Amino acid sequence: MLIRARSFHQFGGFDEDYFAHMEEIDLCWKLHRDNQRVMYCGAGTIYHVGAGTLAYGNPRKVYLNFRNGLFMIFKHLSLGHLLLRMPLRVMLDGLAALRFFLTGEWASGFAVGRAHVEFFLNIGREMNKRRQLHAQYPRYSREGINAGSIVLDYFVRGRKTYTRD
Repeated sequence: MLIRARSFHQFGGFDEDYFAHMEEIDLCWKLHRDNQRVMYCGAGTIYHVGAGTLAYGNPRKVYLNFRNGLFMIFKHLSLGHLLLRMPLRVMLDGLAALRFFLTGEWASGFAVGRAHVEFFLNIGREMNKRRQLHAQYPRYSREGINAGSIVLDYFVRGRKTYTRD
């Protein structure tokens, strides 16, 4: 990720409550709310040390991904989109937990549940972040945001790569 220092500091850098997962997406969403350009360069090659912080399959990684995803959509979505998407998100997370249990990945299944508990225990803090963000940057645009469901594309339609249609 490349970002101007001025923009990084203007938006408060990475949300420290996220730790290790999705903090860069949250920051990009803030930039997008301020009508700043967020771009992707598909021509580049990136070598990423996968699982450098937490190993693949680590239940803490599962927990952070699910929890931070909840934090992020709660913070950024408009009220209308939040009312539509949050119940779907909770249902899909429940299916993911069920899948973990059925495949014997008990710790990861419980991690999904812990992520939801943590989200709801911190709803007041997240509401304050949401209010502050929406007051300072009220613009909400779905422009450039995938209108479909990556989950449905991947698990139901079998799409393993994404290209703009």
